[in-house]
Amino acid sequence: MFVKNGIVTGARGKVITASLWAAAFVATALLAWKRYHVAGNIIGTDFRLWLDAARDVAAGHNPYRASTFGSFVYPPTLALLLAPFVHAGPVHLWNIWTALEIAALVLAVAAFVFDESPRVPGWRRPVLFAFCSFTVLHFWPVGIGLFYGQSDAFAFAALMLAGLASSRARPATRGALIGVAGLIKGWPAAAGLALLQRGLQRRREAIVGLLVAVLLAPISILAIGGGSALTGFLKSNVDAKSQHLVSASLWGAPKLLFSRTAAARPLFVSSGVRVLVTAILLAWVLGLLLTALRTPGDPSLCMWNVTLCVVLLLPVSHVAYTLYGLPILWVWASRVLRRAPRWASQEIAVVAVLLVWWVVQYTRRTNQDLGPDATMLSSVRYCVVFAANLMAATFSVIGARSFLRQTPPVELIDVAV
Repeated sequence: MFVKNGIVTGARGKVITASLWAAAFVATALLAWKRYHVAGNIIGTDFRLWLDAARDVAAGHNPYRASTFGSFVYPPTLALLLAPFVHAGPVHLWNIWTALEIAALVLAVAAFVFDESPRVPGWRRPVLFAFCSFTVLHFWPVGIGLFYGQSDAFAFAALMLAGLASSRARPATRGALIGVAGLIKGWPAAAGLALLQRGLQRRREAIVGLLVAVLLAPISILAIGGGSALTGFLKSNVDAKSQHLVSASLWGAPKLLFSRTAAARPLFVSSGVRVLVTAILLAWVLGLLLTALRTPGDPSLCMWNVTLCVVLLLPVSHVAYTLYGLPILWVWASRVLRRAPRWASQEIAVVAVLLVWWVVQYTRRTNQDLGPDATMLSSVRYCVVFAANLMAATFSVIGARSFLRQTPPVELIDVAV
């Protein structure tokens, strides 16, 4: 056994790598099992919406109407998939839904590590797999999403598979998978902005794939309910902007801090300061978005930087959407692993900031539901999620730009698979 370029070789090296893989798989299985049991048998509010819509679809009714648990605001894709099973027990379906969400998260991790494997040698691959599994399955925003039964895990997996398709020179598949994420949740289709990245190869094929997939949403809505369903879908989405929830976005944070709301106690009330801060934050996030798109190189990092910027721009941005920032941490951690021990200072700095971001998001267990005592809490408490996401996006985008200046540009080479 000997070490060459940081890679353990020889028979003993293979044994060590295999042992690390075994440990990583066991740890991931235990984390997944624990996460599944934490979800419990209390059916989440968001899953009830999906189930209610699926029952409407199965009965031939329009799902875009007010229901017991609120208005249905999503494309009907998952409701159509659930419709054949609505006669099963709700708790049974809830348990299956939870298990599938966790499986989607593990699939996303596997797709990411597989995508990175040509650049991450030997024993570092199982280490990366274990790191990614731990950070996603032991993450407070993920727990919130699973508790409510949101569909973000499925959209997240679709976007991760889109990144894998990109590295395998499958631009049309990449665009279509981004569209699939939109068919699941709606707004994740905005990750398609990453297809405008400077220097991207075969851009047109990717955009066509995205548009074809996205167009399935209005077609399916018209198919299940006609024009009234499409009108209801649009109306429910417009009405959803006034949800009685805290929004971890550039619109929600100034509103909480500088105006009277039912959410929390403001720092002080001033409409002028609120507008000014909102304008500054808007310019900040749009600047990050444009910088990410103008930075050639890694299309996966660009997509996740763009996606996190979109999360910051959403009118109603839930705590669970922080999940979409995790791949930024993974990409930078992978860069550190692949270059060890010849680290670049900006890589170490970005990873350090992103690890702090993860810890803050994990420990700052602030929900968005507004209980009777919400107005007694400081608005700053509810803005931590937004501020942390903004810092993560800023350091990642600037770090990518800085890294580009210090290294030769990486051409996006089509690799036939």
